[in-house]
Amino acid sequence: MPLSPAHVRAWLHWASEHRSWAPEQRGHVLFTDESRFNIQNDSRRAMIRREPGTRYRVRNIVERDHYRGGRLLVWAGIAMSGRTNLYVFAGCSVTAVRYRDEILHPLVRPFIATMGTDTIFMDDNAHPH
Repeated sequence: MPLSPAHVRAWLHWASEHRSWAPEQRGHVLFTDESRFNIQNDSRRAMIRREPGTRYRVRNIVERDHYRGGRLLVWAGIAMSGRTNLYVFAGCSVTAVRYRDEILHPLVRPFIATMGTDTIFMDDNAHPH
């Protein structure tokens, strides 16, 4: 889901206010984001060009997942001092509870503890956050 115009304005405002930060100050910011990947074709159609009479040859057969699998959701965070572990969600539906239990408590809190109490945690305001 793309950022809303209000989120873009807020992010640009924050960035312009902090563009003169020294490297030491920038080192206390943890940026996080998630991405969804479709491993299979979304259209459920496969376009195949083949020679006449070769319809059932193995190289011309495309297997399909009729249960609409093949999606992957990953999350990670980066800072000047390092990065969090890459987290792969089991299933692509993330609720606020899952985000708290699978991301914030086990990954973000320990990482921020190593960065110091003045760390700024940046996320993209997705619905589960």
